[in-house]
Amino acid sequence: MNKTQNAFSLLELLIVFIIIGILSAITIPSYQKHIVKAKILDALNFTNSIKLTVTDFYLNHGFWPNNNDINLKNISSTYIKNIKLEPLNAKNNYIEKIIITFKGDSKIENKSLSLISLNDEYNISWHCKPTDINSLDFEFLPSSCL
Repeated sequence: MNKTQNAFSLLELLIVFIIIGILSAITIPSYQKHIVKAKILDALNFTNSIKLTVTDFYLNHGFWPNNNDINLKNISSTYIKNIKLEPLNAKNNYIEKIIITFKGDSKIENKSLSLISLNDEYNISWHCKPTDINSLDFEFLPSSCL
């Protein structure tokens, strides 16, 4: 008389759980890193209107604004805690620096990132760079900032 198997053995179930555990240990940290990067990109997309306002101010007045020229106190974003402007003078070519301080995740809480304007005679472009103090960890920086 032949006996048919109607269920999985304990060893087969144990192997399945070990495989699931190994895959989880590999994928969960990567997933969490991508979530943090998405929050940073969301905050950077939010700053597009601020970059436009600052650039417009420069084109209309001939100099970069400071924190008193543009009201940035009422800006509300899920992942931005604070935004401040810092006019700089680099080799007689005035540039503007926008410093973004993040919130909303323990890995980026109170960390900051700079947006720096590069201007030539006819074009103004913005590039992100890590700040000197309290900068975002390199693993969370968008690829455009590296």
